[in-house]
Amino acid sequence: MLIVVLLNFPDKEIYQMWMCKTWTFLIAICLLLACNGAFAQFKILEDNSARISVLSGGNVPFIFNSINKYASGVTYTNWTRLGLTYVDSCLACGIGFELYVRAADVDGDGAITSDDGANTIPFNVIEMQVSNAVGLPAGPTVYAGPTPLSNVDALLLTTAVDTADATTHQIFVTYTIGTNPCPCPPGNNILDQSLLPDHYLEELIFTLCRTGDATCP
Repeated sequence: MLIVVLLNFPDKEIYQMWMCKTWTFLIAICLLLACNGAFAQFKILEDNSARISVLSGGNVPFIFNSINKYASGVTYTNWTRLGLTYVDSCLACGIGFELYVRAADVDGDGAITSDDGANTIPFNVIEMQVSNAVGLPAGPTVYAGPTPLSNVDALLLTTAVDTADATTHQIFVTYTIGTNPCPCPPGNNILDQSLLPDHYLEELIFTLCRTGDATCP
C-alpha cells in the first residue's frame, strides 16, 4: 500500500525563503505488495508454477519530514527482497520468464488517491528498479532501468533462466520518489507538483509470467 501524508507544505516560492518561514510538512508513504504468477490457461500443467515470495520489505514507508526531502526526494535502495519461483514443464524450451509491476488503481482515477478520495498525486512521482540479489545475474537476465509507476504493467526484468526457486533466485527492489527535478516532463520533483495536504494510498501489483505467454501483460 502506498501511503502519502501531506500537511501544510510550502509552495515553490516559499521554499526559496524557507529558512525565514514557519511551516509543517510531512509525507508518509507505504507500499503494500501484491504478487501474481501465471501461465496461459492452455499451458498449465501439474509441474508448471510461477510464484513471487515477499521475503522482506513488503511495506515501504516513505517519510518526508524535512524541506530537504521535499526538494530532493527520497530513495530506498534494495528495500524489498523478492524470491522468484518458476518451473516450466518445457525445460528444453529455454524461454525464461518476465517480471512486471503496476499500480492497482482500484478506483480507476489514474493517480495515487488520498484515503478520503479528495486529492491525488501523479503515479510517476514513484520510480522503481530491480537488481540481482542472488541467482539472477546480468547476462541471462536483463534489468530495466528506473521505471516510473503507472497503472499499466511495466517490464522490470526478463531472463532466459527457465527454472528458479525463491530460496536461490532473488531480486532487490529500489524505490525513489520525487528525485527527478523539473522542468517536466520527465521531472517528478515533489516541490514542482501541485499537491495538497492529505493521506494517500496505493497498492502495487507484481506479475511473474512466462516470456511470450498469453498471460504476460
